[in-house]
Amino acid sequence: MVTWTEFLRLPERPDNAKRYALHDGEVVMVPPPRPSHLKVPKRLERLLESLVGERVVVAPEFPYLPALNFQYWVADLAYVV
Repeated sequence: MVTWTEFLRLPERPDNAKRYALHDGEVVMVPPPRPSHLKVPKRLERLLESLVGERVVVAPEFPYLPALNFQYWVADLAYVV
């Protein structure tokens, strides 16, 4: 098991250009998104921003902690109030 504190000590990008995520205390390698995968979130981002204006933040590739201390994920798109 790896804690959030231990996870923070890992390098941001290893030599193979993959990124880390923390799933239930286990460090897993996450490949970078493919170009085709980036198109859909970008379209959704524009659509949401046009609907809500400046009341909220729509952010792509948004890091978050779904379970404190043993989880770290990156959402494709986040709607932050």
